Amino acid sequence: MYSLEVRNIKMKYDNFTALSDVSLKVKKGEFVTLLGPSGCGKTTLLKIISGFITPSNGNVFINNEDVTKTPPETRDTAMCFQSYALFPHLSVLQNLSFGLIQRKVDTKKRSQILEEVVAQLELTTELEKLPNQLSGGQQQRVALGRALVMRPEVILFDEPLSNLDALLRESVRIEIKRIVKLFNLTAIYVTHDQHEALSLSDRIALLHEGSIIQIDDSETIYTSPKNKFVANFLGSSNIISAKLIKKGNKKNEWIFQSEIGKLVVYSEEVSVKPDVHISWRSEKVTFNKSSDNKIKGKIENIFFLGSHYEVFVKVNKEIVKINVSNKHLLNKEITFFLDKRDLKILED
Repeated sequence: MYSLEVRNIKMKYDNFTALSDVSLKVKKGEFVTLLGPSGCGKTTLLKIISGFITPSNGNVFINNEDVTKTPPETRDTAMCFQSYALFPHLSVLQNLSFGLIQRKVDTKKRSQILEEVVAQLELTTELEKLPNQLSGGQQQRVALGRALVMRPEVILFDEPLSNLDALLRESVRIEIKRIVKLFNLTAIYVTHDQHEALSLSDRIALLHEGSIIQIDDSETIYTSPKNKFVANFLGSSNIISAKLIKKGNKKNEWIFQSEIGKLVVYSEEVSVKPDVHISWRSEKVTFNKSSDNKIKGKIENIFFLGSHYEVFVKVNKEIVKINVSNKHLLNKEITFFLDKRDLKILED
């Protein structure tokens, strides 16, 4: 049984289709991120799951119960908003208690739940403060705590880190992951930030123009993008056109003629189209001799990014981007190697 199941959801506004036949199954305790650019439909889907929007078509199930027409206040969900949505005139303790009081949870059980959540979120010394007396990180923890005390089957996050600075964003991200796993919560997390998605998620659902383009675990969706959109949106990819020459000498090898020369690619596909796009990540280069693919070009631009150099290399008429950690390799010309398993054949 799944904690959450979304079946064939469609959302139309007059002539605009925000979501088109979206389906998703989420297991108990799983952390799934809805990732994509602005306008892709991820927030609309989150609001449909929470009950704030009723879909044009399709159904939402929580613990196998159809809740499509159930109002948000009676669904077994809790929401952490981007703006925290704390009551400014209530103390931290009153904010945390609000939902429990509304649901008429008895005093003894309420105190027990609050004590546990307050301890886990390290809010003991902040209970009498008002929200405007807290830092951004503390406010986010209160918002998270207010959701946690409800013991929801599904906890929903609407870009909860977007208002925080870079250092605070990292620490709160770690805290969210720790707390979600500690309470074994099923989490749906909306963001447009690929680093958040990759670091937090058990699985990522990448949306584009109202549809889920690919859903996989973080490593798979990063290393094996399905198409050009996924390759470009997640991480730094090079995408080049190529024509199939022949099958390689070894099992699962294919040989292509590309804009940067002949390329040997490993693919378990039974057949490959004559004209394809091949993708590879900028960091997937080596400078040790390899029998797979040797690439030679002239350096056009170098940018220092702290942990590495981002280097733009002209190979024939094509500009490719590689990441280099050793400055001594950066001469006018550069030779690097690509492993055949790091090259991916993309769908259209």
